[in-house]
Amino acid sequence: MITQEYINQAKVLYSVGNYRESINKYKEAQKQNPMDIDIYFGLSESYIMLEDFISAEECLNNILLIDKDNAKAYFYLGNIKFLQDNQQDGKEAYLKAISLGFSDIDIFINYAIICEENEDYYKALKYYNKALSKDKFRADIMLRKIEILIGMDKIEEALENLDLFIQINPDLFEGYHLKFLILIENNRLQEAQQILQSAMAMFPEDEGFLFDKVILFEEQQKIQEALEILETVFKNNNSKIVLNEKAKIYLSQNEVQKAKNTLKQIIDLNKDEFNEDSSFYLIMIYISENDYLNAQKYIDEIIEYKNEGIYYYSALFLKGQVIKALYGQNSCKDYYENTVGILRQGSLDYLDNLDLIIYRGIIYKELENYERALEMANYILAISDNIGEAYLLRAQIYEAMGDIEKSQSDKKLAVDKSEILNKFGI
Repeated sequence: MITQEYINQAKVLYSVGNYRESINKYKEAQKQNPMDIDIYFGLSESYIMLEDFISAEECLNNILLIDKDNAKAYFYLGNIKFLQDNQQDGKEAYLKAISLGFSDIDIFINYAIICEENEDYYKALKYYNKALSKDKFRADIMLRKIEILIGMDKIEEALENLDLFIQINPDLFEGYHLKFLILIENNRLQEAQQILQSAMAMFPEDEGFLFDKVILFEEQQKIQEALEILETVFKNNNSKIVLNEKAKIYLSQNEVQKAKNTLKQIIDLNKDEFNEDSSFYLIMIYISENDYLNAQKYIDEIIEYKNEGIYYYSALFLKGQVIKALYGQNSCKDYYENTVGILRQGSLDYLDNLDLIIYRGIIYKELENYERALEMANYILAISDNIGEAYLLRAQIYEAMGDIEKSQSDKKLAVDKSEILNKFGI
């Protein structure tokens, strides 16, 4: 009886956050009954809260001395290892717990999250499915599983799971919104409109779905309808996502000054974070206006920020174009000699971004390394022979090499393959 009294007192002290006194009570209980496994579990939990992982692990090892096949102890050991960033030992402990029959939903969720973080997506799906077999109504698990399927480009499977999610959780907006985004991304506009109508009927006051309607109108080329919603419903909404959408529409309507003002507003309203996307749009506007000094200002800000993503590598390329416009061909070549290696790394980091290959082709052309420049253009065309910009690049390379016949042939193909090049000329 006295052992249980100490254990109960320890649990109460733990529940109010007095972990040291909780440990003292568990130790009193341990003196009375050193073979009671629950005492060691309680001690380990209190030590974990104090971040004394060594003592917590000692308690769990005591359990395994008493019961070498205690699956719960292995689960706790796995948790401690993960808290110490020891993933290998943590995974081994989890797998041991599972092999011994431990099937608490938390072990499946935690293990799936670890697999996801390690980009082992197939294994993550396996353990999220195990978790869902324990509780098929867990919305958070279903959403994580769906997001993995989207990332793996398993679109139909993701949509099937979203339909199940909406059926089970009709009062949660996330399912409708995510399904809408997938359908928009895959240009399935009629289906996107249908799910959006269902969502707006379920959540008539939700502004998020009105914003989704803006996205749908844009995809349907109903630009004025999209702009009307932004300038009425979201008139006083200065969130970055709303202002970004306004800027995009202004640009599509050739209202350049409004676009510039909106992009600058985003930057001014979000001074605590660096807005690479807004800065990049401004760069492109200023370059189109031949305002190279202002373009250079934003280019340098992106480069100095050095978040080595797509904007960073694009800014490195565009800086060369600005230097060429401001200071002449030779200065541009000197700059590209110093940066071509960095841009090569960008191509390795972003294999799917063909713009970076085009950038490198232009750079090699500027450096008069025509063989490498043609290699870049031909590589893109080997992936797809419908990319007008690649034909334009190759035409410019041939022109620089003096092969006018091939250059003119590729220019014609560039216009035929690209609506933008056809609209604005080359």
